[in-house]
Amino acid sequence: MTGATGWETATGLIFRPRVGELLLNTILLIVITVPLCLVLGVGGAWLVERTQLRGHKWWAVVLAAPLAIPAFVNSYAWVSAVPSLAGLWSGVLIATLSYFPLVYIPAAATLSRLDPAIEQSAASLGLGAWRTFFRVVLPQLRIAMTGGGLLVSLHLLAEYGAFAMIRFDTFTTAIMVQFQSTFNGTAGNMLASVLVFLCLILLLVEVRSRGSARYARVGS
Repeated sequence: MTGATGWETATGLIFRPRVGELLLNTILLIVITVPLCLVLGVGGAWLVERTQLRGHKWWAVVLAAPLAIPAFVNSYAWVSAVPSLAGLWSGVLIATLSYFPLVYIPAAATLSRLDPAIEQSAASLGLGAWRTFFRVVLPQLRIAMTGGGLLVSLHLLAEYGAFAMIRFDTFTTAIMVQFQSTFNGTAGNMLASVLVFLCLILLLVEVRSRGSARYARVGS
């Protein structure tokens, strides 16, 4: 195989309509799931760490517990209960319930270290609870949120079993099909290269989103 022929083969495999379909599925999965995980994770952390939630220690364990159950086990349970589950929105449901603790845990840890006096000062200046949260607390959670969002995104790119059970095609499921069914190493390698490229993009986005800000608690 000459260099020109090899390049033509690679571009032909990458720029197929099927790759575009997989790319759209994967991007939609990330774009929808990550914000939902952020809402559930940050919201749960706020309830546990900043409210008088009854049994908050118990809730802290419950909200972190989904990480102890692999996503494909969750998917199997859902499919067993509702056999008709399939497609994008089923994948979003299962992935969100499986991975939101990746946001909750760092967000809760950050909130536990933040100085409550900052929020009290904001309240004394007339800010309500919601305005205090969005203007004072949320910016200080940026690092935890971007890191958690990155972890969720990378898990979504790497997950196979959960999405295979609900017949939702992503790059990972397509790569496994190429290697297991057709033994087409070249096509599988090209799909894997696109997947690696997506991972690099996510890492760059996380670095840009994180910025150079650092937060510290001062005083006793």
